[in-house]
Amino acid sequence: RCNLQAPESGRRTVLLRLALPAGLSYQPGDHVGIHPDNPEDQVQRLLRRMEGLPPRNDLVQLERLRDGPHAGRGRSWVPEPRLPPCTVTQALTHLLDITSPPSPDLLQLLATLNSDPQQQQRLITLGQGVVEYEQWRWAGPSLAEVLEEFPATRVPTALLLLHLPLLQPRYYSASSCPLTHPAELHLTVAVVEYRAQGGSGPLRHGVCSSWLERISYGDLVCCYIRRAPLFRLPDDPRVPCVLVGPGTGVA
Repeated sequence: RCNLQAPESGRRTVLLRLALPAGLSYQPGDHVGIHPDNPEDQVQRLLRRMEGLPPRNDLVQLERLRDGPHAGRGRSWVPEPRLPPCTVTQALTHLLDITSPPSPDLLQLLATLNSDPQQQQRLITLGQGVVEYEQWRWAGPSLAEVLEEFPATRVPTALLLLHLPLLQPRYYSASSCPLTHPAELHLTVAVVEYRAQGGSGPLRHGVCSSWLERISYGDLVCCYIRRAPLFRLPDDPRVPCVLVGPGTGVA
């Protein structure tokens, strides 16, 4: 991994070389879906605000109470498939989106768990999802920051594991060719870092690009290839092509 920008540049663009496992292939134009980790500081801040945490190394399994298949047979707890058995820290680090601003529905749910009338009313107002929510959301607060802003909110661990959205993969174009790098796949990644609210707000970092910048040599990157069969050069090299560089990441 190396930074392609000059030392005096205010930006950072990372060239990342991934060693491919045997049997995995790609073509120029394919996309790579990267599953990043959430920032450690955000995970720890959130853990400090959660209640009913199990022991750190204990595996947890989400379950839902559902009706039985036959009338009169009662209800039973069944596994919830959205998360595999894992520790709470693993779920917050690898599987759940904890950095995006909470949705209006989640804010409404947090309002029911808040014991301070003023804080509760503010959460209800934001949870209506209208202009005031959009203005508040512009600052890009993470869930940990929201719980710190509304400290009277008591959040059960199981509730967050069930209601937080899943952490989505980020897609990047392959910026290498298997003819020249048969055992590697290269990514060219602009590190996202900005101040919210038009430059006057808190500093924000892109989840995936920042993670790719700070991982170490030899670390495992969970990823997969998303084929782009319609984005290929013609087999016949004599066929004319129009090449467009719109600045959207075509490497």
